[in-house]
Amino acid sequence: WKYQDHRLKDYRPYFKAVLCYMEAAWTKDTKTAKDEFPNDRHTMVSEDWSDIEQKNRFYAYAGGRDLSENLVFLPRTIMNVKNGTVEYSQWNYRILCHPLNKDVPLKVFEPIDDLATRLSKKYDIRQIAKTKAARFNLATYERHGHYDPDLGYGWINDVAYSSSLLDDYMMQIPGKNNYPGNLIEDTFGMKMFHPTIRGKVLNTGYYHRRYKYDRAGAMGTTTANRGYTDAHMWAAQTNSDHISNIEITDCQKVNNKRVCKQYHPKYSYAIPLEIIYMTPLLSWNPYNLNFHGDARGDAYVTAGGRHGGFNASTAFTGISEKNFYMTPKEFFGEIGHPVYKEAEESAVGVLDHHHNVQKVLPSGTRVFLPSIPGVGRLRTRYPIAPLFREGSSVYKELDALKELVNFIDSHSNLLQDPPSLVGKVPQLQPDAHFRTTLATKDPPGRHYHELFIEHADYERALRHEKITVETTQESSHTHMVEITYDSHSHHWVITQCDGEQHCWDGHSNMLTKID
Repeated sequence: WKYQDHRLKDYRPYFKAVLCYMEAAWTKDTKTAKDEFPNDRHTMVSEDWSDIEQKNRFYAYAGGRDLSENLVFLPRTIMNVKNGTVEYSQWNYRILCHPLNKDVPLKVFEPIDDLATRLSKKYDIRQIAKTKAARFNLATYERHGHYDPDLGYGWINDVAYSSSLLDDYMMQIPGKNNYPGNLIEDTFGMKMFHPTIRGKVLNTGYYHRRYKYDRAGAMGTTTANRGYTDAHMWAAQTNSDHISNIEITDCQKVNNKRVCKQYHPKYSYAIPLEIIYMTPLLSWNPYNLNFHGDARGDAYVTAGGRHGGFNASTAFTGISEKNFYMTPKEFFGEIGHPVYKEAEESAVGVLDHHHNVQKVLPSGTRVFLPSIPGVGRLRTRYPIAPLFREGSSVYKELDALKELVNFIDSHSNLLQDPPSLVGKVPQLQPDAHFRTTLATKDPPGRHYHELFIEHADYERALRHEKITVETTQESSHTHMVEITYDSHSHHWVITQCDGEQHCWDGHSNMLTKID
């Protein structure tokens, strides 16, 4: 897994990726506050919404804080007014994890350069990536990631996109209707379609960010995003009775008569938090230690003041959710090995079936595994949570400036007045630019599309690899095309268009490269 080479050993069945996310929605119950995701660290300070709100108001007023950090912020809003009666809704959230349906290669992760943190600690980017404070970007597509096994992550090529790898992952996750959910939204009589698969109706019961309408709007566009310019917000439709809705009436003229229809779709929202890799250590129990479950099990294994000592009277009598120790200490090093001391300090004693004390280490989810002899230290959690300011015009300018400053040599051709450079460095190559042939069918009418691929993909295509790219939008639509270079005819060609052999609107399969 460290070297990401499944030819040596197919690690993929044993290192499964799960995507953890925060799900939130406006709910109808405004009197009580339910703990949506009980956990070992925090318990809600109260189940009475008014009490929670009053405490929030007081702390905001006085500048105080809840020392237990168990105070939640669950605002209310007016959702509807019916016949003079106000309907309130309460914001509720929870954190969940979903197993992804395919391997997520480590090359798609790149550490986000938090300059303020780096400068405060005098860290370079490699050092900050080895801390728990690191956040990561995901590559737009897998092919844009380049892995370094010594670092445990990749570096990625930034490209413009409409739908990305993260969209693929989030669209596997169901909303409040859970996995059987299969819903279609047709508000205002406009049906939503899948953003990249032509003609496929979108199942809005699963989280999605981008979508297409079945016809163009006033500006001639058919695609849109749930969060507008927010690239990190996904939505899913539901018909749950617990979720509030905003009712809308749409009136149209039909046969010179005013016909009105009411719509009342309900939605929940999701933001990705991190990708975690499940490892064999989560289930490996070589000493066959008894597992006693959750709360009652926790009390059982610690009964009589047992605290994980190394004698029969103080060792845990088995393991539980809170006391989940079953990895042999020796797995992370032997006596004399540099990591042995770290393992020795973390070990606890647990009684096995024969009442022998076994020295074992925590087996739960970690950010970093302790250093393994011959392998090293491995990260298993990759935070990808966005910041609220990301996506704003100011933040995008700041990000671009950071990129220019950090890689000033390779970006010198983009500067208006580049600094004097000593020696020669490779310069970034511009994206390859192509144009389709003229469309022949009407509708949609005569038009071209342009498409751009980064230089590395251009070189791959020259080696006869097939590259998938989305065209520019013309005549209210785009195409998802697969292109390559035909060395026999010396032409650039489209091998697939929207999953078909030919584009539906009559573009030929030939492309023109624009110099």
